[in-house]
Amino acid sequence: MPPIEEPKERETLVIGVLLSEASDIKSGLLEDTFKALQKKLPQYRFEATTITEHDIYLSAVNKEVDFYVAPSGTFAYMQDSSGAIYLAGNQNPGVSNPQHAAGALVVAKADDKRLNKLTDLRNKRVASEGRESFFGMQVVLNELRRATERPDQFFDVTTVHQGSLEVARKVLENKADAGIMKTCELEYLYEHNLIAKDSLKPVGLTRDRGIGCMSSTPLYPDLVFAANPHVPAQINSKVAEILLSMPSTAKGYKWVVANDFRDVIHVIRRFVSTPLTPEVVQNQLAIWRYRYAVYLGVILLLGSILFGFAVSKMVQSRTRDLEETLEQNKQLEHAARKDRERLMQLEKAGIVSELSSIIAHEARQPVTSLINYSNGLSLYLKNRNDSVIDEATREISRQAQRISDIVERVRSYAKRKDSVHAETDLVALVKKAMRTVKATEDTAGVVLATRLPERAIVSCDPFEIELVIVNLTRNGLQAVASLKEEVAYVEVGVRSSEDETKWELYVRDNGPSIDSEKIKQLSRPVYSEKIEGLGLGLSICRVIAERHTTRLQFEAFNPHGLMVKLSFDNCNRKNNESSCES
Repeated sequence: MPPIEEPKERETLVIGVLLSEASDIKSGLLEDTFKALQKKLPQYRFEATTITEHDIYLSAVNKEVDFYVAPSGTFAYMQDSSGAIYLAGNQNPGVSNPQHAAGALVVAKADDKRLNKLTDLRNKRVASEGRESFFGMQVVLNELRRATERPDQFFDVTTVHQGSLEVARKVLENKADAGIMKTCELEYLYEHNLIAKDSLKPVGLTRDRGIGCMSSTPLYPDLVFAANPHVPAQINSKVAEILLSMPSTAKGYKWVVANDFRDVIHVIRRFVSTPLTPEVVQNQLAIWRYRYAVYLGVILLLGSILFGFAVSKMVQSRTRDLEETLEQNKQLEHAARKDRERLMQLEKAGIVSELSSIIAHEARQPVTSLINYSNGLSLYLKNRNDSVIDEATREISRQAQRISDIVERVRSYAKRKDSVHAETDLVALVKKAMRTVKATEDTAGVVLATRLPERAIVSCDPFEIELVIVNLTRNGLQAVASLKEEVAYVEVGVRSSEDETKWELYVRDNGPSIDSEKIKQLSRPVYSEKIEGLGLGLSICRVIAERHTTRLQFEAFNPHGLMVKLSFDNCNRKNNESSCES
């Protein structure tokens, strides 16, 4: 047995009805219309909703209504503004020509002798369904244009929302001097005893009485059954066929073709600028018609705003970054200048100390010999009783002793150095020295690398060790400056000894090869490989190393290159036993 298919949910089609509350067309023609549509199009479910003239314009924008029944003026405007589609027109009983089936009637209290013709409405209070209503306002304004250039300002309007019955009550209760309602509405009110018969009178009655009802204006097509533009064409064709094939109702209403809207359009074009719809509705209709252009414009506008905002933020961010970078560069330059001045003073002090030591060392022996010779001469000439020779030898001895004292003081000055040792991170010293080297030396074409652990705590004088690192790195850069075929590099590093009791600071380069004899000479004071050099740089480093109870060690590499290194106690390791001495 085949499975039973569940019935598909029927698509709903909504019909909006815009009619006066006092009309019986809704209970006659429209009731028959709904029955015919539902019978012949069972695949759809039809729903009816009552809408105002204001709502009908919004329905085109929001697609809330598929079909609508509205006055011919409303349809003409909708056709021009939103592309509404005509399906059928209404023919009222007793009307031979559906092109002239409805108009507007102006009413006043029966005993009001002031109002007899339309021009008597000047500066009066008039109740109406609103300026947007075709039969409730527009056709009357069209008649008044013969009497004034600004018919829209001819009288004051009191807007009602419950159709012709409310218009009549406003007039009867003296809340309005006159009222405007659709033709045949007054007769309907009398027939159904909704107001007292002959309580109202027509104003500006015309001679056109072909519909059996009173009218104050020419006649136009009445109701139109129309479709909004989003409804598929095949549905529109089926609905139009059903409407035009329906028989007349019991009261004589039926659907016919009455699509000559030239007179209607003339009225619409004259008063659409007043406007026919409220400003908000016209704006929404315009937005709907040009929605894609509006969407694109909104997107471009938002994009421009966001782009401008992003650019502004980016400029602010870049400006702030630039200011911070300039400030950092200024601080780094200031710190580098102070470091250079400090290192120069330390280097000068080292040079003076080393020269003093050399001079004192070399002068001590001849001065000692001079004193000995002077003392020997005095003994030799002691018994000759020559006062001149005795005085000369004594003076020579005194001056020689004075020279010896001066040399001794110079030696003590060279040996005396107030050095403050403290626990220092050797890694931080290397990084600081590298900044100084990069700021003071030309490192173009040289790979200046570092190989460092996370930390390396030693006990040292930070300034002196920094001077050693700068001098050794500078020597390495000068050694590789002559390389042409290979990539020149200088590496500064810190590494731990195998037993982890020492930290080893080294500077390695790939400069020219050095034999063992030259390595011995490098350890001597005032030896230099450079023609213009005095050898004081390495001597200062050697003296500083000795002050730290270590020494410079040189190691050559094959085929070329040199490493200089010196070792320090590992304070991290020693702290497990005893702290480093400061």
